[in-house]
Amino acid sequence: MAKAAWLTVKPNSGNGNATVQNTGTVHTGREQRETTVTGVAVGVSPNKTYKVIQKGKTEFASFNDGAETTVSKTGGTLTITGKTNSSKLNFELVDLKTRAVVEGGLELTLPSKYTAGGQETTNNVAITGDPGATQEFEFSITFTGIAPNTSIDELTAALKVTTAGGQSAQIQIKQSAGDPEFAFGQDTITLEASGAAVSQTIVSNTSWELS
Repeated sequence: MAKAAWLTVKPNSGNGNATVQNTGTVHTGREQRETTVTGVAVGVSPNKTYKVIQKGKTEFASFNDGAETTVSKTGGTLTITGKTNSSKLNFELVDLKTRAVVEGGLELTLPSKYTAGGQETTNNVAITGDPGATQEFEFSITFTGIAPNTSIDELTAALKVTTAGGQSAQIQIKQSAGDPEFAFGQDTITLEASGAAVSQTIVSNTSWELS
């Protein structure tokens, strides 16, 4: 049986004593992999073999955008992608400093489903087929129904992903500040001759003064 394609042996033929180099392609799966090299020599029976073992990559999860991503001030939908070789991922919204559930700031609803290696998966449930055992794969999680930012402040939230083995990564989500607004409720108000106060309403999300 031929060796696995991920292993290269050089030289792969010769005469007499020799030293051969065994080189593998990058292995991104969690679990080690192995193959067998078979040597066929003239006049020697049976054939000789040796086993080659390649260690797995340490379990990990990372976001493709690094430590920060943004969502438009108009809101809408945001998809965050990353890579992992874990058998299970747990997503949660956290505060960057306290790691507590976010109160205020950018309001997001955490989806119960995400995509792992092209298949829909439930948050914090083992991924069907455990693709990360043999190679890293891409994941994506999509936030929908994000409200427009009606304030003049940038809003923030943070998403944390944790692997089955406890490794984690975080990404900050920033929503651009909304447009400043200022308007009077009425174009004209009328005061009585006595000068008694009459109310005027102001709708605004920024500081203002009247003169």
